[in-house]
Amino acid sequence: MRADWLGPRPIALGKVAGASRGDWYNVGRDKPINLTSALPSRPDSIAIVGHAAMLALAQGRVWRIGVSGRATQTDLRASAWLRPSAVAAGIRQRSAVLRAKSPWLLTDSGIGDLAGHLVRLPPDAKPLAVTRLGAVFESRAPSGVATIGIVEQGRQRALITVNADLAKLDQGVVRVIESRAANGQMLKSWVLLPPAWRPGQKPPLIVVPYPGSAPQTFPYRFTLRTNNLTPSAPLLAAQGYAVLVPALPRDRSRGEPGEGLADEILAVVDAVLAQGLADPDRLALWGHSFGGYAALVTATHTHRFKAIIAQAAPSDFVANWASTDPYMLTASDGGGPTPNQMGFNETGQGGLKGPPWRDPERYRRNSPLFQADRVTTPIMLIHGDQDYVALAQGQAMFNALYRQNKDATLLTLFGERHLPASPANLRAIYAEVLPWLADRLEAPSTPAAAEGDRPSQ
Repeated sequence: MRADWLGPRPIALGKVAGASRGDWYNVGRDKPINLTSALPSRPDSIAIVGHAAMLALAQGRVWRIGVSGRATQTDLRASAWLRPSAVAAGIRQRSAVLRAKSPWLLTDSGIGDLAGHLVRLPPDAKPLAVTRLGAVFESRAPSGVATIGIVEQGRQRALITVNADLAKLDQGVVRVIESRAANGQMLKSWVLLPPAWRPGQKPPLIVVPYPGSAPQTFPYRFTLRTNNLTPSAPLLAAQGYAVLVPALPRDRSRGEPGEGLADEILAVVDAVLAQGLADPDRLALWGHSFGGYAALVTATHTHRFKAIIAQAAPSDFVANWASTDPYMLTASDGGGPTPNQMGFNETGQGGLKGPPWRDPERYRRNSPLFQADRVTTPIMLIHGDQDYVALAQGQAMFNALYRQNKDATLLTLFGERHLPASPANLRAIYAEVLPWLADRLEAPSTPAAAEGDRPSQ
């Protein structure tokens, strides 16, 4: 549910029965007024600019809209609003409708406003602060080297360079893998090979999946960033692994997030193996968040992987739907504590089309917990106790595997949310993961060595 106030009038984003799209409505009258019907598509986002006007972004253009629904297209092209810094500001200030008399927007040329002011930025730079006279920006290279700079009166200069030593590191060799999806679409996936790799070598392969992602340029997952450290593709490549980021476009409208997922991942793996870039007998998978869900789904559908790591992964969609983000329990500015998980499961990435009681079987068949009896691959589960993907999701999957005496490990990160941030916890993750992977991916010297049971931990 998205709603706000336009002056004294309540407005809401909704869709009437039979409509093909959602629109913003003035609902403070006996009959709601569709404010955005004149736009060529559902607005991507809006900004409140006064008591009787708002701006909307649709198909890269900015529209001005009055309370009666009269819409006028402006000359400004933009992709998003530039929101004020929300560090420590709470969830509501980061997600609420933007309110500003003259909001700044991100354009192809830099940052602009409706008054015609434009601050040009370097390509791929991220604005940190802006005025009509200039801006402070951050520019980050794929190597992880970051530059903080300033633009003043059209002139750019660097203020500081952070992590310059990363530019000296050999972070591996990138290869593009093309494959064809079941619908005939050509897809581009990416492999990062170890720095010392030479043609003919077949290193063990770690797949890093994320359903819905299909990067057509250098993938974000291969960069070194603080919110991209588990898994870190460059770190894994430095340990001698090849790392695959598969293209996994998904049709969320089907309402079956797990359907065909393992087959799509394996199709890209087979394309990598066909080029002789990895060892077919030493395959692993490490997924985080919805990628962790993909890891668990894959574990219930194939035995080809020798090791699977599922981090911050939902395993039971019913319990996930009903869970409460620990942050919401103490942050009153964040609003109600439950809609976030409901939205994820019903209309977000989960996309199950409704609450559990409407179609319990859909929830069950898409929840890896209920297929835990099919798992034969060693699994490591990693969860933070403050994550909105509840620690109980990992505990449930671990207990299901433990109950069957299967090879399972649960690593709990105390004080962590969805993305581990503590240096100590980050070190602890790799202190556990790297030996665990090396052990599971090592070819057994004798048949007996491959048959022994491993206790759950």
